[in-house]
Amino acid sequence: MHVPSPAELQQSVKELVLDHQELHAADGEELARCLVEASPLKQLRRLYLQHNHLWDAGCAALATALTRSRCPELRRLHLGHNRISNAGAHALAVCLHPSPLLEQLHLDHNWIGHQGALALATALEAGTLVVAELQLHANPGLTPAACARLAACRDCRVVTDDNDPTLVSQRRELFDQAEAVPIHTGFPGK
Repeated sequence: MHVPSPAELQQSVKELVLDHQELHAADGEELARCLVEASPLKQLRRLYLQHNHLWDAGCAALATALTRSRCPELRRLHLGHNRISNAGAHALAVCLHPSPLLEQLHLDHNWIGHQGALALATALEAGTLVVAELQLHANPGLTPAACARLAACRDCRVVTDDNDPTLVSQRRELFDQAEAVPIHTGFPGK
């Protein structure tokens, strides 16, 4: 993982793209340490970490590093496809306090469920998490109740599978095209 030096981060880096780098939780913790060391990051506006393996520990470490005082200009945080579950969502809701004034927070294609979604909703309602658009689609554990609570959050457009017509129609198309799979007990080959 190549991270610019603290001096570069402070003075000139507006966008940090670390997508598809096979970063793990320890890498997320190391990146968080670098960001804290270089803070305040008055230039960093976009941080892209999609398609990695940060899990909850890496997400939690980053949440503590990306507060408003450390990254006041951060506007986009993309953490999709990182195997983040309820614990990671909870860490973002609690540790990213107060959050930068985010335009986008992408948590799509993770493992966030009901409890993680409720933690995010609570932070949005309290104003400790400030996000114009929260992407949560393709988190199979989201419940209708959690989606409804998130949808009721003012000043935040929350995108879940339930409220995005494009995703709903794509899901319906895939369902209609799918072949029936025989139900069996046990594992294949046993």
